Amino acid sequence: MKNTIKCGMGTPTEPQSGEGSPLAAASSNAWSLQRKLRETKSAWMRILFPIALVAMIGFSMAACNDDDSGDKDPPIVGSWGNNSQQVWTFNKNGTATFVTPGIDVPTTINYTYSIDGTTLTTINTANDYTETWNFSISGSTLTMTRITPSAGAAQTFTKQ
Repeated sequence: MKNTIKCGMGTPTEPQSGEGSPLAAASSNAWSLQRKLRETKSAWMRILFPIALVAMIGFSMAACNDDDSGDKDPPIVGSWGNNSQQVWTFNKNGTATFVTPGIDVPTTINYTYSIDGTTLTTINTANDYTETWNFSISGSTLTMTRITPSAGAAQTFTKQ
């Protein structure tokens, strides 16, 4: 005798959807689970969105180049030379050197300097001799005119 398995091939019956039925309970549980997932997702979004927004703003601000900051070097910083082989070198730390050709060896004089608008004050570090200059920079040209201790002719230097 053969073993046969009978499958229910009869007419399917409509599932009962009353409150006590398994389908109603499963449906209710699914909706409840979906609602809880939406609430959880909403709660996480309420927490994460402000954090992400603050982080994004922070990174954006850190990436900005603030050209108006006090860290910007004065425009006079650098080396400036003329046709007489004289060279002024102004450093961003407020020191400067002036090199002028000598008969055998160039002469180097060390200075400190300060700037107030278009007035440049240089102080020789060896003897505290102070000179005051009007200066202007146009492109790669520095023009210096001594004011004190005695007025002098304008001297022109080119950025090196």
